[in-house]
Amino acid sequence: MSREVGPTRVLRSLPTVEQQGLALFATHGVADAATTVLAAATLGPGAEGNPLVRAALEEGFGFAAGIMLAVVGGVAIAYPAVAEICDFPDWFGWVLVAVGVLVSLGNLGVVLL
Repeated sequence: MSREVGPTRVLRSLPTVEQQGLALFATHGVADAATTVLAAATLGPGAEGNPLVRAALEEGFGFAAGIMLAVVGGVAIAYPAVAEICDFPDWFGWVLVAVGVLVSLGNLGVVLL
């Protein structure tokens, strides 16, 4: 029997939809914001395809990251309630998380290639 302690035990004790909300924030928020800023710092804000994010990047990288984290934070907080109201299947949130990982990898690919 595993004796998990600390954050791992806390995360595993959360309902699946709450785990998914946190994972959405980590992937679509933190990872996407960090890799978007990295790409903009390397290639310039004009390389950003999303016009709203591009405008935020032109105001400043910290501003853009803050806006991205705030918006995704709101979505992540609301996700568990929305998922239950809409009766999303358990796999749906994990697919959204996987999309966030792919977006961040795409941002890194833009920088590295």
